[in-house]
Amino acid sequence: MKVKEPRKRIQILTKEQVQQIVGATTNSRDTFLIQLLFETGLRIGEALSLFLEDFKFDHGKGHRIRLTDRGELENGAKLKTGEREIFMSQSLMDLYDDYLYEVIDDLDMETNFLFVKLRGKNAGKPMTYSDVEALFKRLRQKTGIDIHPHLFRHTHATMYYQETKDIKQLQERLGHSQIQTTMNLYLHPSVEDIRKDWKRLKKCSKYNKRTVGENEANNKFRFRTTWVS
Repeated sequence: MKVKEPRKRIQILTKEQVQQIVGATTNSRDTFLIQLLFETGLRIGEALSLFLEDFKFDHGKGHRIRLTDRGELENGAKLKTGEREIFMSQSLMDLYDDYLYEVIDDLDMETNFLFVKLRGKNAGKPMTYSDVEALFKRLRQKTGIDIHPHLFRHTHATMYYQETKDIKQLQERLGHSQIQTTMNLYLHPSVEDIRKDWKRLKKCSKYNKRTVGENEANNKFRFRTTWVS
C-alpha cells in the first residue's frame, strides 16, 4: 500500500524580506507590481490582465480593483477563476498614481493594459510572463532571496488569515472556486502562532514556590490535627 506523503508547509516571506525586495526595484512600475502582488494576493496572470479602468477610486467606500474576465489576452494572461473585487489601501493607490504619472503618461500607448514594457521598440505594449521572469531573476540576484510571483500570494494569504481568521473571506479574496483549497493551504497554525501558544502555555504552567510550600505545610497540619482528634 502506498503511503500518502504529507503536504509540505507553504513558504512565505517576512515583512522585512518584502521591504528588501521592494527596495531592490528600480522603477515605479516594478515597485507597484511587487506591492500589488503582496497586498492583494493576485496571481501574476491576473495582474498582467489588469486594464487601467479596473482601478476604482472611492474615498468613501474604499478603493477597489475590479477583476474582469476578458478571456485570454494578447500577452497570454487571463483570469484563472471568476470575476471579483478586491479592496486596496490608499498607499497602494498612491503607487498606482505614481506609476501613471511617471510611466504611463510618457508612453505613446495604444492599449489599456496596466502593466506595459518600458523600453525598446515594444515600449508601451503589454508586459508578458517572460518580462516578469526577467524581473524576478534580477530581484533574486540583487537580494539573494529565492522569490517567484506566487510566493507573494502565499505570503498575503497567510498574513490575511492570521489577522482575520476568516477563511471564507480569504477564499473570496483569492478567487478559489472551492473553499477546501483555501483550507488545505492556509488553515494551519503558523510558526509564529505556535511560538505564541507555547509562551502562553509556559506562563500558565509556572507556579509560585512559596505558595506551593505553604499549601504543603497546611496539608500536613490538617493531617496531624485529624490524627490527634
